[in-house]
Amino acid sequence: MLVVLYGIQAIRVYTAKPNIAVNYVARIDAATLAIPESERAWPIYRSGLLLREAEPDWGGFNRRPRSGEQGWDAWASYLDANAEALALFRQAGAMPSMGLAISDMFSAENTQLWSPDRPDWNPNDEPLVMVPLKYLGWMRIASQVLAHDALRAAAEGDAATAAIDLRTIFAIGKHVRDHPFVFNDLVAFIIWERGLMALAEILASYPRALSDEMLRDLAHELAALGDGQGIRLRWQGERDTFHDLIQRTYTDDGHGDGFLSARGLLDFRMFLGSGKPGGSTDWIQHASIPAFSAVVVGRREIVEKHDRLISRWQAEACKPLWERRGDITDDKQWEELSGSPLWRVRNYLLVEFTPYLQRATVRPEIVTQRRDALQTAIALELYHRREGCWPESLDMLVPGLLPVIPRDRFDGKALKYRLVDGKPILYSVNADRDDDAGRPPTSPTGNILNDAGTWAPVMDQEDAWDGDWVLWPPIIDPLIADDEDD
Repeated sequence: MLVVLYGIQAIRVYTAKPNIAVNYVARIDAATLAIPESERAWPIYRSGLLLREAEPDWGGFNRRPRSGEQGWDAWASYLDANAEALALFRQAGAMPSMGLAISDMFSAENTQLWSPDRPDWNPNDEPLVMVPLKYLGWMRIASQVLAHDALRAAAEGDAATAAIDLRTIFAIGKHVRDHPFVFNDLVAFIIWERGLMALAEILASYPRALSDEMLRDLAHELAALGDGQGIRLRWQGERDTFHDLIQRTYTDDGHGDGFLSARGLLDFRMFLGSGKPGGSTDWIQHASIPAFSAVVVGRREIVEKHDRLISRWQAEACKPLWERRGDITDDKQWEELSGSPLWRVRNYLLVEFTPYLQRATVRPEIVTQRRDALQTAIALELYHRREGCWPESLDMLVPGLLPVIPRDRFDGKALKYRLVDGKPILYSVNADRDDDAGRPPTSPTGNILNDAGTWAPVMDQEDAWDGDWVLWPPIIDPLIADDEDD
């Protein structure tokens, strides 16, 4: 009897075909294709990237040399060689949109930058989960060249170039967010952080490089980062990607339900890299698929669970760090989805597909903290220029130079400020939530640790580094030759 039932289930699962009703690539591309070609930044970025000269190595030092330091000549020559590429990046940064369609990812023009490694590329039948966002790495490279150039320009007193380089970095981050995926947002945050750190170094090392007007303009630029509601992750791309995956793996009964098909499961395993195209895999896996399909939850249930989970993460991501009590996955909802081997099987697609988002919700808060600190540092510099001294407290900046004192994202109180030896320090209490008077954490050997600002839940704060996250001025390691770094 069991053999008969298994045979019926096998026929049902192996003859079933998913119904791909929505072309999500075309849906996302619609907004891009509506942009006039004259307003698209990507073709200009691409031209600049094709002209870009490769970055030199660090010349045997522990970090990139700064202007005037040993080894700087090679970097100055590198930036000179990239003058035309930099001009194109600045031109592209002034455009309103990126203008790169997913369907054009492997066009003849774009494969001049990256390898045409997808001979089977078919944008009309491409799962979103398989879309290669190859341009993101290149945009990080463009922002890095601009950051180096901004620092050089500031060191040489070229304020106009330094300011436009910084604005272009922030524009690149905005352009990267044209595609509505969490991964795009995370890359945008990396790019914005690069611009923020370059600005922080300019303010600290070349405080008179930028005019008052330039600093005010940059402060407004920083305030505009994000989508009008602050620096946030966007989740629609993840919802669309999962819904697209479900329509490719489950059958559709026309009423929102269905079961996991054999072809769908094999294709999903191919997406994960654990199967082969066309459903080719070993016979043991083939034999287990009918039983596996019977155990896995149905289409409606898996979609509802995913939507609830994403809504939970989205709500958590909107909370400031000081309101978060534990890791986002340390809750009953995630435990119910993956807390036992049976539930991991029943929610297979959900558990396999979503874990990488678990810690992504912290990044917007870290970028927000850096952004807020830089707005405050700009206000401090403007105050210093006007008064000839540093303020005794941040209250003296409000409301003329700052609308409000920013909060420390870790404890919810005011951002920390001290004058040490007559010089200002802006800092956060960091993940241990303990004010150490602006002292950064150090390693057991006494080296200053620059990875402060790594979040830990309140329940784990005793394991966090003992020390504060110094936000400004930035901590820059001394230039040391590798053979001296013992």
